[in-house]
Amino acid sequence: MKDYIIRMAKEVGLPPAVYRYEGNQIGKLETLIRFFMAREREACAILCDEVADYEDEYRSCVAQDCAEAIRERGEQWADLERIQTILNGTKR
Repeated sequence: MKDYIIRMAKEVGLPPAVYRYEGNQIGKLETLIRFFMAREREACAILCDEVADYEDEYRSCVAQDCAEAIRERGEQWADLERIQTILNGTKR
């Protein structure tokens, strides 16, 4: 994820001091990005939940499946991070 953050920071023109590895700057950026990603995922899942309340059974089922898939993506991301942390021998 760090390489992705650095690439995106460079792409939007942030100065190197913002995303450098020294200190904990990259960790702070990563935390901020994860926070917004999680909020956006949940906002999308909530919209799907609202569509699932429609009378149309097909739309309701599809919307429920979408909401579940969106929430599972967040869980899978967390699981992947836990695995990477264990493999790297680092703690978060």
